[in-house]
Amino acid sequence: MPLSLAGALLSLHWMDQTLNVFSQIGIIMLIWIVTQNGILIVDFANQPCDAGLSKIDAVLEASISRFHQILMTSLSTILGILPIALS
Repeated sequence: MPLSLAGALLSLHWMDQTLNVFSQIGIIMLIWIVTQNGILIVDFANQPCDAGLSKIDAVLEASISRFHQILMTSLSTILGILPIALS
């Protein structure tokens, strides 16, 4: 989450935008997506880890198996918010 917040604030700075209500709502949505994806990866990594796989291998396996769902969730949220952001 700290890296997503830093990236959002840096992109606002690079685009010469202000931190207004709309950008704050976008930052909250970004933190929500990052948190949701992190919870999904940890949940899926705990199952192979309990079966005896090392932690790093379990996280890699969970990231690979959940990549499509995480990508689709992120894209649908971004595309749903895009008309509001552009208006």
